[in-house]
Amino acid sequence: MKALIIIVVWLLMGGNIFGQGIEFFSGTLDEAFERAKEEKKLVFVDFYADWCGPCKQLAQDVFTKPEVGIYYNEKFICVKVNAEEVSNKVYVKKYKVTSLPTLVYLQPDGKLVSSVSGTMSVEDFIMEGRIVAGEELSFEALYAKYKANSKDMKLLQQVLVRAPGFVSVLEKPVDKQKWVTRVEDLYKKYITTKPIEELINKDDFKIVRTFHKMDGKEDPFLEKMIAHLDEYIENVGKYAGAYLLEYNNKMTSRLARSGKKEYEKYVERVRGDMKAAYDLMPERNVSPYDRIKYMYEHGNATLLEMLFSAENMADFINKADFIENLSEYDKTALDDLKNIYKNIEDQKNTLETQQDSLLDLKDELKKKQTELQEKAKATSTNLTEVQAKLEKAKAEEAARLEAERLEQLQQNGGYDDTITNNGGQIDASADDVTLLAAILQCEAHQNYDSLLAVATVILNRVESPRFPNTIRGVIYASGQFEPVWTGRLDAVLKKGPTSLSMQVAQDAINGARLAAVADCYYFLYAGSTNRPGVNIGNNLFFPSW
Repeated sequence: MKALIIIVVWLLMGGNIFGQGIEFFSGTLDEAFERAKEEKKLVFVDFYADWCGPCKQLAQDVFTKPEVGIYYNEKFICVKVNAEEVSNKVYVKKYKVTSLPTLVYLQPDGKLVSSVSGTMSVEDFIMEGRIVAGEELSFEALYAKYKANSKDMKLLQQVLVRAPGFVSVLEKPVDKQKWVTRVEDLYKKYITTKPIEELINKDDFKIVRTFHKMDGKEDPFLEKMIAHLDEYIENVGKYAGAYLLEYNNKMTSRLARSGKKEYEKYVERVRGDMKAAYDLMPERNVSPYDRIKYMYEHGNATLLEMLFSAENMADFINKADFIENLSEYDKTALDDLKNIYKNIEDQKNTLETQQDSLLDLKDELKKKQTELQEKAKATSTNLTEVQAKLEKAKAEEAARLEAERLEQLQQNGGYDDTITNNGGQIDASADDVTLLAAILQCEAHQNYDSLLAVATVILNRVESPRFPNTIRGVIYASGQFEPVWTGRLDAVLKKGPTSLSMQVAQDAINGARLAAVADCYYFLYAGSTNRPGVNIGNNLFFPSW
Protein backbone atom coordinates (compact mmCIF):
# COMPACT_ATOMS: atom_id res chain seq x y z
CA MET A 1 0.00 0.00 0.00
CA LYS A 2 2.81 2.35 0.89
CA ALA A 3 4.49 1.69 -2.47
CA LEU A 4 1.18 2.47 -4.24
CA ILE A 5 0.89 5.80 -2.44
CA ILE A 6 4.45 6.69 -3.45
CA ILE A 7 3.74 5.90 -7.11
CA VAL A 8 0.57 8.05 -7.08
CA VAL A 9 2.45 10.98 -5.51
CA TRP A 10 5.19 10.54 -8.09
CA LEU A 11 2.69 10.72 -10.94
CA LEU A 12 1.01 13.82 -9.48
CA MET A 13 4.36 15.58 -9.18
CA GLY A 14 5.32 14.89 -12.79
CA GLY A 15 7.36 11.78 -12.17
CA ASN A 16 10.47 13.61 -10.91
CA ILE A 17 10.94 11.89 -7.59
CA PHE A 18 12.24 8.59 -8.91
CA GLY A 19 12.34 9.28 -12.60
CA GLN A 20 16.11 8.96 -12.68
CA GLY A 21 16.34 5.70 -10.76
CA ILE A 22 18.29 5.27 -7.54
CA GLU A 23 19.07 8.42 -5.52
CA PHE A 24 22.46 7.64 -3.99
CA PHE A 25 23.33 9.10 -0.57
CA SER A 26 25.94 11.84 -0.89
CA GLY A 27 27.66 11.33 2.47
CA THR A 28 30.04 8.68 3.81
CA LEU A 29 29.07 5.11 4.56
CA ASP A 30 29.14 5.82 8.31
CA GLU A 31 26.77 8.75 7.75
CA ALA A 32 24.55 6.45 5.69
CA PHE A 33 24.32 4.08 8.69
CA GLU A 34 23.08 6.96 10.84
CA ARG A 35 20.47 7.92 8.23
CA ALA A 36 19.36 4.27 8.01
CA LYS A 37 18.85 4.14 11.77
CA GLU A 38 16.72 7.29 11.63
CA GLU A 39 14.57 6.07 8.74
CA LYS A 40 14.59 2.40 9.84
CA LYS A 41 15.93 1.18 6.51
CA LEU A 42 18.60 -1.22 5.33
CA VAL A 43 21.74 0.03 3.56
CA PHE A 44 22.61 -0.89 -0.04
CA VAL A 45 26.24 -0.35 -1.12
CA ASP A 46 27.58 -0.45 -4.69
CA PHE A 47 31.34 -1.12 -4.59
CA TYR A 48 32.74 0.02 -7.95
CA ALA A 49 35.81 1.37 -9.79
CA ASP A 50 36.04 3.97 -12.53
CA TRP A 51 37.73 1.54 -14.95
CA CYS A 52 35.24 -1.31 -14.38
CA GLY A 53 33.07 -1.98 -17.47
CA PRO A 54 30.41 -4.10 -15.67
CA CYS A 55 30.19 -1.39 -13.00
CA LYS A 56 29.37 1.16 -15.70
CA GLN A 57 26.79 -1.21 -17.20
CA LEU A 58 24.98 -1.48 -13.86
CA ALA A 59 25.12 2.30 -13.35
CA GLN A 60 23.80 3.07 -16.84
CA ASP A 61 21.34 0.25 -17.54
CA VAL A 62 20.02 -0.83 -14.12
CA PHE A 63 20.39 1.88 -11.45
CA THR A 64 18.76 4.50 -13.73
CA LYS A 65 15.50 2.59 -14.26
CA PRO A 66 12.43 4.20 -12.64
CA GLU A 67 11.13 0.88 -11.29
CA VAL A 68 14.50 0.28 -9.61
CA GLY A 69 14.45 3.78 -8.09
CA ILE A 70 10.88 3.37 -6.81
CA TYR A 71 11.74 0.20 -4.89
CA TYR A 72 15.30 0.90 -3.69
CA ASN A 73 14.68 4.51 -2.66
CA GLU A 74 11.83 3.33 -0.45
CA LYS A 75 13.55 0.30 1.11
CA PHE A 76 17.24 1.28 1.33
CA ILE A 77 19.73 4.05 1.96
CA CYS A 78 21.81 3.64 -1.21
CA VAL A 79 25.53 4.42 -1.27
CA LYS A 80 28.25 4.21 -3.96
CA VAL A 81 31.74 3.38 -2.68
CA ASN A 82 34.83 3.62 -4.89
CA ALA A 83 36.77 0.51 -3.93
CA GLU A 84 40.09 2.00 -5.05
CA GLU A 85 40.04 5.07 -2.82
CA VAL A 86 42.37 4.69 0.17
CA SER A 87 39.71 5.92 2.61
CA ASN A 88 37.42 3.06 1.57
CA LYS A 89 39.92 0.22 1.91
CA VAL A 90 38.66 -0.53 5.42
CA TYR A 91 35.18 -1.27 4.00
CA VAL A 92 36.63 -3.31 1.12
CA LYS A 93 38.46 -5.49 3.63
CA LYS A 94 35.59 -5.70 6.13
CA TYR A 95 33.02 -6.81 3.56
CA LYS A 96 35.49 -9.00 1.60
CA VAL A 97 35.15 -7.19 -1.72
CA THR A 98 37.36 -9.24 -4.06
CA SER A 99 35.75 -8.46 -7.43
CA LEU A 100 33.85 -5.60 -9.03
CA PRO A 101 31.08 -4.74 -9.03
CA THR A 102 30.12 -6.11 -5.60
CA LEU A 103 26.65 -5.29 -4.25
CA VAL A 104 26.39 -5.38 -0.44
CA TYR A 105 23.26 -5.22 1.74
CA LEU A 106 23.79 -4.14 5.39
CA GLN A 107 21.91 -3.60 8.62
CA PRO A 108 22.01 -0.01 10.03
CA ASP A 109 24.65 -1.25 12.50
CA GLY A 110 26.89 -2.35 9.62
CA LYS A 111 26.16 -6.08 9.94
CA LEU A 112 26.30 -7.92 6.59
CA VAL A 113 22.96 -9.24 5.31
CA SER A 114 23.88 -10.28 1.77
CA SER A 115 26.64 -9.80 -0.82
CA VAL A 116 26.62 -10.57 -4.56
CA SER A 117 29.18 -9.92 -7.31
CA GLY A 118 28.80 -9.20 -11.02
CA THR A 119 26.14 -7.59 -13.17
CA MET A 120 22.39 -8.14 -12.83
CA SER A 121 19.30 -7.51 -14.90
CA VAL A 122 16.71 -5.03 -13.65
CA GLU A 123 14.38 -7.86 -12.64
CA ASP A 124 17.08 -9.82 -10.78
CA PHE A 125 18.30 -6.67 -9.01
CA ILE A 126 14.80 -5.86 -7.73
CA MET A 127 14.29 -9.51 -6.78
CA GLU A 128 17.55 -9.47 -4.77
CA GLY A 129 16.30 -6.41 -2.89
CA ARG A 130 12.95 -8.10 -2.18
CA ILE A 131 14.73 -11.21 -0.89
CA VAL A 132 16.96 -9.13 1.41
CA ALA A 133 13.89 -7.22 2.63
CA GLY A 134 12.15 -10.50 3.40
CA GLU A 135 9.42 -9.98 0.78
CA GLU A 136 10.39 -12.96 -1.39
CA LEU A 137 11.71 -16.47 -0.81
CA SER A 138 15.37 -16.91 -1.62
CA PHE A 139 16.13 -19.21 -4.52
CA GLU A 140 17.35 -21.92 -2.14
CA ALA A 141 14.13 -21.64 -0.13
CA LEU A 142 12.04 -21.79 -3.33
CA TYR A 143 13.98 -24.86 -4.47
CA ALA A 144 13.48 -26.53 -1.06
CA LYS A 145 9.74 -25.82 -1.32
CA TYR A 146 9.67 -27.49 -4.73
CA LYS A 147 11.63 -30.53 -3.46
CA ALA A 148 8.98 -30.99 -0.79
CA ASN A 149 6.34 -31.14 -3.53
CA SER A 150 8.16 -32.29 -6.66
CA LYS A 151 4.93 -32.84 -8.63
CA ASP A 152 4.04 -29.13 -8.50
CA MET A 153 4.83 -27.92 -12.03
CA LYS A 154 4.05 -24.30 -11.08
CA LEU A 155 6.78 -24.36 -8.43
CA LEU A 156 9.17 -26.00 -10.87
CA GLN A 157 8.39 -23.25 -13.38
CA GLN A 158 9.30 -20.59 -10.79
CA VAL A 159 12.55 -22.42 -9.99
CA LEU A 160 13.56 -22.50 -13.67
CA VAL A 161 12.70 -18.83 -14.20
CA ARG A 162 14.87 -17.72 -11.27
CA ALA A 163 17.70 -20.25 -11.71
CA PRO A 164 19.88 -18.20 -14.13
CA GLY A 165 20.01 -15.18 -11.83
CA PHE A 166 20.90 -17.37 -8.84
CA VAL A 167 23.61 -19.41 -10.56
CA SER A 168 25.21 -16.35 -12.16
CA VAL A 169 26.28 -14.88 -8.79
CA LEU A 170 27.77 -18.09 -7.36
CA GLU A 171 31.48 -17.54 -6.81
CA LYS A 172 32.84 -21.10 -6.53
CA PRO A 173 33.04 -23.01 -9.84
CA VAL A 174 32.20 -26.28 -8.06
CA ASP A 175 28.97 -24.77 -6.68
CA LYS A 176 28.11 -23.26 -10.05
CA GLN A 177 28.60 -26.56 -11.87
CA LYS A 178 26.58 -28.45 -9.25
CA TRP A 179 23.61 -26.16 -9.79
CA VAL A 180 24.05 -26.16 -13.59
CA THR A 181 23.73 -29.94 -13.62
CA ARG A 182 20.81 -29.86 -11.21
CA VAL A 183 18.88 -27.22 -13.17
CA GLU A 184 19.60 -28.98 -16.46
CA ASP A 185 17.96 -32.14 -15.09
CA LEU A 186 15.01 -30.11 -13.82
CA TYR A 187 14.51 -28.60 -17.27
CA LYS A 188 14.51 -32.03 -18.94
CA LYS A 189 11.91 -33.20 -16.43
CA TYR A 190 9.81 -30.08 -17.05
CA ILE A 191 9.51 -30.37 -20.84
CA THR A 192 9.01 -34.14 -20.77
CA THR A 193 6.38 -34.04 -18.04
CA LYS A 194 4.35 -31.04 -19.12
CA PRO A 195 2.33 -31.54 -22.36
CA ILE A 196 3.36 -29.37 -25.30
CA GLU A 197 -0.09 -27.78 -25.35
CA GLU A 198 0.49 -26.45 -21.80
CA LEU A 199 3.90 -25.03 -22.72
CA ILE A 200 2.52 -22.56 -25.26
CA ASN A 201 2.79 -19.42 -23.13
CA LYS A 202 5.30 -16.61 -22.61
CA ASP A 203 6.72 -17.88 -19.30
CA ASP A 204 7.41 -21.38 -20.61
CA PHE A 205 8.78 -20.06 -23.90
CA LYS A 206 11.24 -17.97 -21.89
CA ILE A 207 12.32 -21.15 -20.06
CA VAL A 208 12.75 -23.06 -23.32
CA ARG A 209 14.84 -20.37 -25.00
CA THR A 210 16.97 -20.09 -21.84
CA PHE A 211 17.79 -23.75 -21.33
CA HIS A 212 17.19 -25.62 -24.58
CA LYS A 213 20.27 -26.67 -26.48
CA MET A 214 20.13 -25.83 -30.17
CA ASP A 215 23.06 -27.60 -31.86
CA GLY A 216 22.03 -27.81 -35.51
CA LYS A 217 20.69 -31.36 -35.16
CA GLU A 218 17.11 -32.48 -35.58
CA ASP A 219 15.31 -31.96 -32.28
CA PRO A 220 12.04 -33.82 -31.52
CA PHE A 221 10.94 -31.21 -28.97
CA LEU A 222 11.49 -28.27 -31.32
CA GLU A 223 9.68 -30.21 -34.03
CA LYS A 224 6.72 -30.41 -31.63
CA MET A 225 6.89 -26.63 -31.27
CA ILE A 226 6.84 -26.24 -35.06
CA ALA A 227 3.77 -28.48 -35.21
CA HIS A 228 2.08 -25.89 -32.96
CA LEU A 229 3.65 -22.86 -34.65
CA ASP A 230 0.38 -20.98 -35.15
CA GLU A 231 -0.52 -21.33 -31.47
CA TYR A 232 2.99 -20.18 -30.43
CA ILE A 233 2.80 -17.07 -32.62
CA GLU A 234 -0.69 -16.28 -31.33
CA ASN A 235 0.10 -16.77 -27.61
CA VAL A 236 3.80 -15.89 -27.40
CA GLY A 237 4.35 -13.54 -30.34
CA LYS A 238 6.68 -13.27 -33.30
CA TYR A 239 9.74 -14.08 -31.15
CA ALA A 240 8.66 -17.72 -31.02
CA GLY A 241 8.59 -17.75 -34.82
CA ALA A 242 12.06 -16.20 -34.94
CA TYR A 243 13.38 -18.81 -32.48
CA LEU A 244 12.06 -21.73 -34.55
CA LEU A 245 13.33 -20.14 -37.77
CA GLU A 246 16.80 -20.12 -36.26
CA TYR A 247 16.51 -23.82 -35.46
CA ASN A 248 15.48 -24.52 -39.06
CA ASN A 249 18.35 -22.37 -40.31
CA LYS A 250 20.89 -24.21 -38.17
CA MET A 251 19.66 -27.52 -39.59
CA THR A 252 19.87 -26.15 -43.13
CA SER A 253 23.34 -24.68 -42.67
CA ARG A 254 24.80 -27.82 -41.10
CA LEU A 255 23.48 -30.09 -43.86
CA ALA A 256 24.46 -27.66 -46.64
CA ARG A 257 28.02 -27.28 -45.33
CA SER A 258 28.41 -31.06 -45.16
CA GLY A 259 27.21 -31.39 -48.77
CA LYS A 260 24.07 -33.34 -47.87
CA LYS A 261 21.14 -32.86 -50.21
CA GLU A 262 18.71 -33.19 -47.29
CA TYR A 263 19.21 -29.47 -46.63
CA GLU A 264 16.68 -28.79 -49.41
CA LYS A 265 13.94 -30.20 -47.16
CA TYR A 266 14.57 -27.46 -44.61
CA VAL A 267 14.80 -24.76 -47.27
CA GLU A 268 11.40 -25.79 -48.57
CA ARG A 269 9.89 -25.52 -45.10
CA VAL A 270 9.81 -21.73 -45.49
CA ARG A 271 7.00 -22.32 -47.95
CA GLY A 272 5.46 -25.09 -45.88
CA ASP A 273 5.04 -25.58 -42.11
CA MET A 274 7.44 -22.66 -41.34
CA LYS A 275 5.76 -20.15 -43.64
CA ALA A 276 3.89 -18.39 -40.82
CA ALA A 277 7.20 -17.67 -39.07
CA TYR A 278 9.00 -16.69 -42.26
CA ASP A 279 6.25 -14.20 -43.17
CA LEU A 280 6.97 -12.31 -39.93
CA MET A 281 10.51 -11.45 -40.99
CA PRO A 282 11.00 -7.75 -41.90
CA GLU A 283 12.61 -6.65 -45.15
CA ARG A 284 16.16 -5.80 -44.19
CA ASN A 285 19.49 -6.67 -45.77
CA VAL A 286 21.39 -8.18 -42.84
CA SER A 287 23.67 -11.18 -43.31
CA PRO A 288 23.59 -14.13 -40.87
CA TYR A 289 27.21 -13.35 -39.94
CA ASP A 290 26.37 -9.78 -38.92
CA ARG A 291 23.25 -11.02 -37.18
CA ILE A 292 25.15 -13.45 -34.98
CA LYS A 293 27.68 -10.74 -34.07
CA TYR A 294 24.92 -8.63 -32.47
CA MET A 295 25.67 -9.40 -28.82
CA TYR A 296 27.15 -8.78 -25.39
CA GLU A 297 28.31 -5.15 -24.89
CA HIS A 298 28.07 -4.34 -21.20
CA GLY A 299 25.80 -7.26 -20.71
CA ASN A 300 23.16 -5.97 -23.11
CA ALA A 301 23.05 -9.04 -25.31
CA THR A 302 19.68 -10.47 -26.11
CA LEU A 303 18.90 -13.96 -24.91
CA LEU A 304 17.95 -14.84 -28.47
CA GLU A 305 21.44 -14.05 -29.71
CA MET A 306 22.95 -15.94 -26.79
CA LEU A 307 20.96 -18.98 -27.84
CA PHE A 308 22.38 -18.78 -31.34
CA SER A 309 25.95 -18.75 -30.05
CA ALA A 310 25.96 -20.80 -26.82
CA GLU A 311 27.75 -24.12 -26.81
CA ASN A 312 25.57 -25.79 -24.18
CA MET A 313 23.18 -25.17 -21.32
CA ALA A 314 26.04 -24.62 -18.87
CA ASP A 315 27.32 -21.85 -21.12
CA PHE A 316 23.88 -20.24 -20.81
CA ILE A 317 23.78 -20.42 -17.06
CA ASN A 318 27.27 -18.95 -16.81
CA LYS A 319 26.10 -16.01 -18.92
CA ALA A 320 23.03 -15.42 -16.80
CA ASP A 321 24.26 -11.94 -15.80
CA PHE A 322 22.91 -10.88 -19.17
CA ILE A 323 19.79 -12.99 -19.60
CA GLU A 324 17.13 -10.59 -18.34
CA ASN A 325 18.17 -7.72 -20.61
CA LEU A 326 16.07 -9.26 -23.37
CA SER A 327 13.28 -6.69 -23.70
CA GLU A 328 15.44 -3.77 -24.78
CA TYR A 329 16.94 -5.61 -27.73
CA ASP A 330 14.31 -8.15 -28.80
CA LYS A 331 12.96 -5.94 -31.58
CA THR A 332 16.41 -5.31 -33.03
CA ALA A 333 17.30 -9.00 -32.80
CA LEU A 334 14.16 -9.93 -34.71
CA ASP A 335 14.96 -7.40 -37.41
CA ASP A 336 18.41 -8.89 -37.79
CA LEU A 337 16.98 -12.31 -38.68
CA LYS A 338 15.49 -11.23 -42.01
CA ASN A 339 17.86 -12.67 -44.60
CA ILE A 340 18.39 -16.11 -43.05
CA TYR A 341 16.76 -17.97 -45.91
CA LYS A 342 18.05 -15.72 -48.61
CA ASN A 343 21.53 -16.66 -47.44
CA ILE A 344 20.55 -20.33 -47.41
CA GLU A 345 19.71 -19.98 -51.08
CA ASP A 346 23.05 -18.22 -51.55
CA GLN A 347 24.75 -21.16 -49.87
CA LYS A 348 22.96 -23.51 -52.22
CA ASN A 349 24.12 -21.51 -55.25
CA THR A 350 27.67 -21.38 -53.88
CA LEU A 351 27.73 -25.15 -53.41
CA GLU A 352 26.45 -25.70 -56.92
CA THR A 353 29.11 -23.34 -58.27
CA GLN A 354 31.80 -25.16 -56.30
CA GLN A 355 30.54 -28.49 -57.62
CA ASP A 356 30.65 -27.18 -61.18
CA SER A 357 34.21 -25.93 -60.62
CA LEU A 358 35.27 -29.31 -59.29
CA LEU A 359 33.76 -31.01 -62.32
CA ASP A 360 35.56 -28.59 -64.62
CA LEU A 361 38.84 -29.24 -62.81
CA LYS A 362 38.25 -32.98 -63.01
CA ASP A 363 37.62 -32.73 -66.75
CA GLU A 364 40.72 -30.57 -67.19
CA LEU A 365 42.90 -33.05 -65.32
CA LYS A 366 41.41 -35.95 -67.26
CA LYS A 367 42.14 -34.09 -70.50
CA LYS A 368 45.75 -33.50 -69.49
CA GLN A 369 46.08 -37.15 -68.51
CA THR A 370 44.74 -38.25 -71.90
CA GLU A 371 47.14 -35.91 -73.72
CA LEU A 372 50.11 -37.24 -71.79
CA GLN A 373 49.09 -40.83 -72.41
CA GLU A 374 48.74 -40.18 -76.15
CA LYS A 375 52.17 -38.55 -76.19
CA ALA A 376 53.57 -41.59 -74.40
CA LYS A 377 52.16 -43.92 -77.00
CA ALA A 378 53.39 -41.79 -79.90
CA THR A 379 56.90 -41.42 -78.66
CA SER A 380 57.29 -44.72 -76.81
CA THR A 381 58.09 -42.71 -73.69
CA ASN A 382 58.61 -44.64 -70.52
CA LEU A 383 55.30 -44.99 -68.66
CA THR A 384 56.94 -44.17 -65.32
CA GLU A 385 58.14 -40.84 -66.72
CA VAL A 386 54.68 -40.05 -68.06
CA GLN A 387 53.12 -40.84 -64.70
CA ALA A 388 55.63 -38.60 -62.94
CA LYS A 389 54.78 -35.69 -65.25
CA LEU A 390 51.09 -36.30 -64.63
CA GLU A 391 51.54 -36.24 -60.87
CA LYS A 392 53.60 -33.06 -61.16
CA ALA A 393 50.83 -31.42 -63.18
CA LYS A 394 48.29 -32.40 -60.55
CA ALA A 395 50.49 -31.04 -57.77
CA GLU A 396 51.06 -27.74 -59.60
CA GLU A 397 47.33 -27.33 -60.17
CA ALA A 398 46.58 -28.07 -56.51
CA ALA A 399 49.26 -25.59 -55.42
CA ARG A 400 47.79 -22.94 -57.70
CA LEU A 401 44.30 -23.45 -56.32
CA GLU A 402 45.59 -23.34 -52.74
CA ALA A 403 47.49 -20.12 -53.45
CA GLU A 404 44.34 -18.58 -54.89
CA ARG A 405 42.36 -19.66 -51.83
CA LEU A 406 44.90 -18.15 -49.41
CA GLU A 407 45.01 -14.93 -51.42
CA GLN A 408 41.23 -14.68 -51.32
CA LEU A 409 41.16 -15.28 -47.57
CA GLN A 410 43.70 -12.53 -47.05
CA GLN A 411 41.75 -10.12 -49.26
CA ASN A 412 38.53 -10.76 -47.35
CA GLY A 413 40.07 -9.96 -43.96
CA GLY A 414 39.83 -6.21 -44.25
CA TYR A 415 42.72 -5.64 -41.86
CA ASP A 416 46.53 -5.75 -41.71
CA ASP A 417 47.23 -9.40 -40.94
CA THR A 418 50.99 -8.86 -40.73
CA ILE A 419 52.47 -10.70 -37.78
CA THR A 420 55.31 -8.72 -36.25
CA ASN A 421 57.81 -9.61 -33.57
CA ASN A 422 57.84 -6.21 -31.90
CA GLY A 423 56.56 -7.35 -28.55
CA GLY A 424 59.73 -8.91 -27.27
CA GLN A 425 59.82 -12.15 -25.33
CA ILE A 426 57.95 -12.17 -21.99
CA ASP A 427 59.00 -14.24 -18.99
CA ALA A 428 56.20 -16.70 -18.44
CA SER A 429 55.75 -20.06 -16.77
CA ALA A 430 54.08 -23.07 -18.31
CA ASP A 431 51.00 -22.25 -16.23
CA ASP A 432 50.98 -18.71 -17.67
CA VAL A 433 51.05 -20.12 -21.22
CA THR A 434 48.16 -22.47 -20.43
CA LEU A 435 46.15 -19.69 -18.74
CA LEU A 436 46.70 -17.35 -21.72
CA ALA A 437 45.69 -20.10 -24.17
CA ALA A 438 42.51 -20.80 -22.18
CA ILE A 439 41.32 -17.16 -22.16
CA LEU A 440 42.11 -16.89 -25.90
CA GLN A 441 39.96 -19.97 -26.55
CA CYS A 442 37.09 -18.40 -24.57
CA GLU A 443 37.27 -14.94 -26.20
CA ALA A 444 38.19 -15.55 -29.87
CA HIS A 445 37.35 -17.64 -32.90
CA GLN A 446 39.53 -20.69 -33.41
CA ASN A 447 41.71 -19.22 -36.12
CA TYR A 448 45.22 -17.85 -35.80
CA ASP A 449 44.52 -14.14 -36.45
CA SER A 450 41.50 -13.97 -34.09
CA LEU A 451 43.43 -15.66 -31.27
CA LEU A 452 46.57 -13.56 -31.81
CA ALA A 453 44.51 -10.33 -31.84
CA VAL A 454 43.17 -11.06 -28.34
CA ALA A 455 46.64 -12.17 -27.18
CA THR A 456 48.11 -8.89 -28.49
CA VAL A 457 45.63 -6.87 -26.39
CA ILE A 458 46.36 -8.90 -23.23
CA LEU A 459 50.15 -8.60 -23.61
CA ASN A 460 49.83 -4.91 -24.48
CA ARG A 461 48.21 -4.56 -21.06
CA VAL A 462 50.99 -6.53 -19.38
CA GLU A 463 53.55 -4.14 -20.88
CA SER A 464 51.53 -1.00 -19.96
CA PRO A 465 51.88 0.74 -16.54
CA ARG A 466 48.09 1.27 -16.55
CA PHE A 467 47.42 -2.43 -16.01
CA PRO A 468 48.83 -5.32 -13.95
CA ASN A 469 52.29 -6.37 -15.16
CA THR A 470 51.66 -10.12 -15.29
CA ILE A 471 49.53 -12.31 -17.52
CA ARG A 472 47.65 -13.69 -14.53
CA GLY A 473 47.13 -10.22 -13.09
CA VAL A 474 45.63 -8.90 -16.36
CA ILE A 475 43.33 -11.89 -16.91
CA TYR A 476 42.04 -11.98 -13.33
CA ALA A 477 41.66 -8.21 -12.94
CA SER A 478 38.24 -7.51 -11.49
CA GLY A 479 35.43 -7.23 -14.03
CA GLN A 480 37.62 -7.41 -17.15
CA PHE A 481 37.04 -10.81 -18.78
CA GLU A 482 33.56 -12.36 -18.66
CA PRO A 483 34.75 -16.03 -18.83
CA VAL A 484 36.59 -15.48 -15.51
CA TRP A 485 33.50 -14.73 -13.45
CA THR A 486 31.11 -16.99 -15.42
CA GLY A 487 33.25 -20.08 -14.85
CA ARG A 488 33.88 -20.76 -18.54
CA LEU A 489 37.62 -20.12 -18.14
CA ASP A 490 37.82 -22.71 -15.37
CA ALA A 491 35.99 -25.21 -17.58
CA VAL A 492 38.51 -24.75 -20.42
CA LEU A 493 41.46 -25.00 -17.98
CA LYS A 494 40.05 -28.23 -16.59
CA LYS A 495 39.61 -29.76 -20.06
CA GLY A 496 42.80 -28.24 -21.48
CA PRO A 497 43.09 -25.59 -24.24
CA THR A 498 43.21 -26.57 -27.90
CA SER A 499 46.57 -27.06 -29.59
CA LEU A 500 45.99 -23.98 -31.75
CA SER A 501 45.26 -21.82 -28.69
CA MET A 502 48.46 -23.13 -27.03
CA GLN A 503 50.47 -22.40 -30.17
CA VAL A 504 49.19 -18.81 -30.43
CA ALA A 505 49.76 -18.22 -26.70
CA GLN A 506 53.39 -19.40 -26.96
CA ASP A 507 53.99 -17.35 -30.13
CA ALA A 508 52.61 -14.23 -28.41
CA ILE A 509 54.79 -14.77 -25.34
CA ASN A 510 57.76 -15.12 -27.70
CA GLY A 511 56.98 -11.68 -29.14
CA ALA A 512 54.45 -12.24 -31.95
CA ARG A 513 51.88 -9.44 -32.34
CA LEU A 514 49.11 -8.80 -34.88
CA ALA A 515 49.95 -5.49 -36.57
CA ALA A 516 46.30 -4.46 -36.97
CA VAL A 517 45.79 -4.23 -33.18
CA ALA A 518 49.32 -3.38 -32.08
CA ASP A 519 48.10 -0.20 -30.32
CA CYS A 520 44.88 -1.66 -28.86
CA TYR A 521 44.13 -2.29 -25.20
CA TYR A 522 40.40 -3.13 -25.33
CA PHE A 523 37.93 -5.21 -27.31
CA LEU A 524 34.20 -5.91 -27.36
CA TYR A 525 32.00 -8.30 -29.24
CA ALA A 526 31.45 -6.69 -32.63
CA GLY A 527 27.97 -5.62 -33.61
CA SER A 528 27.11 -4.46 -30.11
CA THR A 529 28.68 -1.01 -30.46
CA ASN A 530 28.95 1.76 -33.02
CA ARG A 531 32.40 2.88 -31.94
CA PRO A 532 35.21 2.75 -34.53
CA GLY A 533 37.72 -0.02 -34.34
CA VAL A 534 39.29 -3.02 -36.03
CA ASN A 535 36.94 -5.98 -36.60
CA ILE A 536 38.69 -9.34 -36.37
CA GLY A 537 36.91 -12.64 -35.83
CA ASN A 538 33.74 -11.23 -34.28
CA ASN A 539 35.64 -8.90 -31.94
CA LEU A 540 36.06 -5.12 -32.29
CA PHE A 541 39.44 -3.82 -31.09
CA PHE A 542 40.24 -0.22 -30.07
CA PRO A 543 43.06 1.72 -28.34
CA SER A 544 41.14 3.44 -25.53
CA TRP A 545 37.87 3.20 -23.70
